[in-house]
Amino acid sequence: VLREQRKLAAIAQNALDAIIMIDEEGRVIYWSPSAERMFEYPAEEVMGKEVHRILMPAGYRDKFESGFEHFKKTGTGAVVGSPLELEAITKSGRTVPIGIAVAPVRVGDEFQAVATIRDISERKAREQRIEHQACMFRNLYRMAGKLGKTLEVSTIARDVVRSCVEDFGVTLAWIGHVERNGSVRNLAHFPEEMSYPDEIAVRWDETDQGKGPTGRAIREGAPLVCQDLLSDPMFQPWKDTAMEF
Repeated sequence: VLREQRKLAAIAQNALDAIIMIDEEGRVIYWSPSAERMFEYPAEEVMGKEVHRILMPAGYRDKFESGFEHFKKTGTGAVVGSPLELEAITKSGRTVPIGIAVAPVRVGDEFQAVATIRDISERKAREQRIEHQACMFRNLYRMAGKLGKTLEVSTIARDVVRSCVEDFGVTLAWIGHVERNGSVRNLAHFPEEMSYPDEIAVRWDETDQGKGPTGRAIREGAPLVCQDLLSDPMFQPWKDTAMEF
């Protein structure tokens, strides 16, 4: 066993993936430098401790314990030879999505385990971005189909604001018509019971009510994104009303 641990340490010293070895009781007997970086625990802090109590969310622990009883006698199990994607908890409490593969090491009549673990956070984030974009395209396509059925401006406006809330997840959407006198007339908003768009006066001229995000976007002819309206000094004329919603 010591010979195997020395071999493992030599391999794992510069490996990017975390490598952990546990004994037949599920206790840590090797913890690679990458495991220290990935999970924020120094090796000396985890040696001899049960790995599932260190890294596993509570929801995985019962399943691990029952599966490990079978593994340590047979060397087989769900994670042996079949990489799985799970979640782990770091020392600071951060949840990390991981890919894990386990290889058995026979010791007498029982088995110890060597786990190779990869942090798949970046890949998961990319997948989520792709899925979000795909969802956006599906919703845009569906909305375009609705809009193509009518030329009535008020109907189109109602369909657009409803779709923004129901398909794109915004809290409130409204569409205004730019008037020649510098005002912006509310054409439609959704949810309809949220009366905020009807209770404010928005302009697109150089008055104070025209210097807010809507007025600036109209004058500049380009989208304007405000990350925090309530802290935007140009939003001051509508702040008190907005706070009520």
